[in-house]
Amino acid sequence: MEEDDFEYDITFPTSRNGNLDDAAGPVDDFDDLRFDEESKEPETVVYLLGWAGCKDKYLAKYSTFYEKKGCITIRYTAPTDITYFNPVELRNIAVKLLDLVPDYNLEESPVFFHVFSNNGCFVYSQISDILCSGEYERFNNLQIRGCVLDSAPGKRRITRAAYAFALASGKTGLFLHTTYIYILVYLFLTAIKTMICSTYYGKNYAGTPHTLYGRMKDDKSRWPQLFLYSKVDKVIPYTDSEEVMKYRSEVLKVSVESQCWDDSNHCQHLVKYRESYIANCYSFIDKYR
Repeated sequence: MEEDDFEYDITFPTSRNGNLDDAAGPVDDFDDLRFDEESKEPETVVYLLGWAGCKDKYLAKYSTFYEKKGCITIRYTAPTDITYFNPVELRNIAVKLLDLVPDYNLEESPVFFHVFSNNGCFVYSQISDILCSGEYERFNNLQIRGCVLDSAPGKRRITRAAYAFALASGKTGLFLHTTYIYILVYLFLTAIKTMICSTYYGKNYAGTPHTLYGRMKDDKSRWPQLFLYSKVDKVIPYTDSEEVMKYRSEVLKVSVESQCWDDSNHCQHLVKYRESYIANCYSFIDKYR
């Protein structure tokens, strides 16, 4: 769906009573929503926050297995021109995403987040901050139950971030290299700005994405987390995930679970280890919803 350049997709699972007329699909009108009156529990909601350059057809593959579990899925991928060049807009996006729960009358539903790479973390960190701050009273009663982190979060590495953006742009050849150099220079200058601003505003200065790793590590939320990652990830080293896991479990006493694979690429764990990946997600949902 599209609202003032805010594009998302929401999909409902097939009705639990097996009526194919109630089969799920994208919904265009809130009045068209139908819920299974025989169900004693509200459907679980899963937000899927995509990686940089992720196309919805790829994110939809994750929706499919959650829908088979009886979950409602909300898919959103933040455009890289926002995460890299206009990160302050992420706050408004986070509010719009959270507003979907009351808009679709899902206040009683358990809510999970499934976050991919740092691009998904940019949005998630704002969502978490909003929920923990109590800034918006209408979100105070949302039933947040947990977060799945796929190939995330990663520390600030300017060269890797520039390369990831260049790839996400879809350009090739000379244009790819030109984009890489442009972004590299931009991120270098932004990093200097961050250092200066952090001196005045503190280490959690949120004016740029360069403080993301620290915000994810010190995230104020205390709901359970599941980390899915690989030892051969060339974009975000597995040590980044394990550092966050250790800190949040040992220092912040957050319930942390994990699955580490030996040879799957960045955000490609479902492709390589489909059964194991889905089993981990299902187990996490069942345990905490």
